[in-house]
Amino acid sequence: MYGVEAYIARAIESVQQQTFTDWELLIVNDGTKDQSREIAADYEKHDERIRIIDKPNGGLTSARLKGLEYAQGDFLSFIDSDDTLQIDYLEALYSNIVKYDADVSMCSYNTVFGSSVTPCPLYFTDATTILEGETIIRDYFLPQVKSIKKNAVFLPSFMWLRLFRRDVVTNDLFVSERMVYQEDLAFSARQVNRLKRVAVINKPLYNYYVNAGSLTQKYRENAWEMMQALTREIECAFDGHPCALTSEKSLSSVLSAVHFTLLNAARLNYNDFKKVFADIVREKSVTKTCSMISLFSIQRSFFALVIAIRFRCPSLIYNYNKKRI
Repeated sequence: MYGVEAYIARAIESVQQQTFTDWELLIVNDGTKDQSREIAADYEKHDERIRIIDKPNGGLTSARLKGLEYAQGDFLSFIDSDDTLQIDYLEALYSNIVKYDADVSMCSYNTVFGSSVTPCPLYFTDATTILEGETIIRDYFLPQVKSIKKNAVFLPSFMWLRLFRRDVVTNDLFVSERMVYQEDLAFSARQVNRLKRVAVINKPLYNYYVNAGSLTQKYRENAWEMMQALTREIECAFDGHPCALTSEKSLSSVLSAVHFTLLNAARLNYNDFKKVFADIVREKSVTKTCSMISLFSIQRSFFALVIAIRFRCPSLIYNYNKKRI
């Protein structure tokens, strides 16, 4: 909880309204400077299931680790303090994780922007899908890694869509958002090979509120290093799995890292952008990846990027990205 005085009440109340009532809500105060703590304290005073944990400001991952330290339950969910839950979020996820003896239970979500609510269904066609064995890497983890191919399926890695068994969540799975971009995907990469069964319910049980001031819309000084760190996490998850299964996503993770870094760098002036571009194209993994990709099979958003790198033309991708930020 940090700087969410306008939203924290609705988040807490959405937990209190759950049809499943045997829960413990830990609210980690990450050194907030607004009235968030005072608002949360009023709920804590009237509901013994709610507890506030105070800590110095350290960011999202440090807050999650502090909550994990104090959590007493056998199952864990990590909810953002500016979002809300559908009333059957806990009941549906808990029922599935118990019924199918799963390590993780997952749902879909709604995106809320102002008064507009847009359901975001998962790619699975069945109402409930059970994954185990090699299908966990193939159908659960690989779709979380952004693909460069046309018409590729995608599965969000957001931790707030999941209920976890406590014994598959350990401190070493967490990666700071200050060290890696998409820390939830890094968490999933570290966890996936520990999972024996995943239960997925294709029902929107979580409400994600779009915040125009999101970090993803701001310039990141160390974007390339953060994306390289994510690529390394993904590659480690692929160890021990057939190359035929993971090779395309290996290429995708490298190119996605370049894509994000140059999109981020387009917020700079052109001369500074050229320096970032030059540093990236000196990386052998980048030039090798671009040489292996068929231009006819990739998404339009990656086409200009591959051409720019192959022909060392930074102005092409700079002008293209400028229109997209």
